[in-house]
Amino acid sequence: MSARIRNGDVVLVDRNAQGPIAVSIRLGSMLRYGVASPHTRYSHAAIVYDASALDAVRIVEATAASGVQIALLPKYDDSHSDVVATHVDEHHWPDVKRYLDDVLEARTSYDFVTYIGLTMYSLTGTKLCIQRAGSAICSGLVCDALTRAGIVWPRPPFACTPADISATLQGGRASWTPA
Repeated sequence: MSARIRNGDVVLVDRNAQGPIAVSIRLGSMLRYGVASPHTRYSHAAIVYDASALDAVRIVEATAASGVQIALLPKYDDSHSDVVATHVDEHHWPDVKRYLDDVLEARTSYDFVTYIGLTMYSLTGTKLCIQRAGSAICSGLVCDALTRAGIVWPRPPFACTPADISATLQGGRASWTPA
């Protein structure tokens, strides 16, 4: 875990709380990255929204049960999670936060079509990713927010998985556009 958590950092979580969807995400990641890849252990992602109080770091996440919401980072203390530095600077953070605020205000959520599309996409590795407009998955939300800080992803943000985030940020393949 990062020594100093900052706004815009990514929380990658290794857990199966979302049941079959977490299993399909992991299986799809293993098909793309290989069974031995360290990136495939993650099944959930969130973004640090407010790191001003170290004992109450707030994150934004999208879950099947609650949609897009603010939660406290300690919620993942009992699971295997990593906080990955993104180096979002003070110049870009207001754009990232504005995007997250807009998504929170719109009450964006998972839905049945997104659930089916994500499972199909994860299990088959197809380039087709079906989602309903106005819905979000955890990693898509994180990636879309971080494009506002200039991070360029190897796949469209809505089609990224936690393994894609890990491989990009922890695998040394991160790409930032000039500010």
